[in-house]
Amino acid sequence: MHKLLQASGFQAILQLLAILDELAHAEECQPIASLGYVNTHKVSETERMQKVHDYVLDHFRQEIRLDEMASLAGMSPSAFCRYFKTRTNRTFSEFVSEVRIGYACKLLIEGKFTITQICYESGFNTISNFNRQFKEITTLTPAQYQKAYQ
Repeated sequence: MHKLLQASGFQAILQLLAILDELAHAEECQPIASLGYVNTHKVSETERMQKVHDYVLDHFRQEIRLDEMASLAGMSPSAFCRYFKTRTNRTFSEFVSEVRIGYACKLLIEGKFTITQICYESGFNTISNFNRQFKEITTLTPAQYQKAYQ
């Protein structure tokens, strides 16, 4: 895994494939679920969550309205909120914030934009909200994060 961090391009892909091959052939493994585990989620529910997930990943830079997401899932806004929370153990707004902050982290590491530019590029409307949510999720300010990874 350390070699993968140092590799780039095609070499990184080869290194990843080597890791996956080693994991696939490893004899020391433990199941992560009990033998009697049965997935109780219906395919239709998985497809519904996939639609929501895909929409957020495609539109996180823009305003995402709860009523639009509920409509996409075929639910009322309150039913959608309960459904999302039971399926993911987090609120829909927490999920959107995590996606946006993840993208902001990527941009901070690249170092091509200012923090203010990254704020707006990541879908936040105000720098104060961006800073507050960034610190809440990463425990660092954007400047501290950028400094730590450069």
